[in-house]
Amino acid sequence: MFKRGSQVLRLFTLASFTLANFTLASFTLANFTLANFTLANFTLANFTLANFTLANFI
Repeated sequence: MFKRGSQVLRLFTLASFTLANFTLASFTLANFTLANFTLANFTLANFTLANFTLANFI
């Protein structure tokens, strides 16, 4: 009985650890995607601003 409980506890710990890793991976991926999206928007905004300024100057 005690041995079975130990196995269940070990399995539960492993499941929790896997879930924690998966959550961390998802969070990291979300942050990376958000950072890329922000960078792309910033670059696009700078490019548009540069074109607009250049057009005014010419």
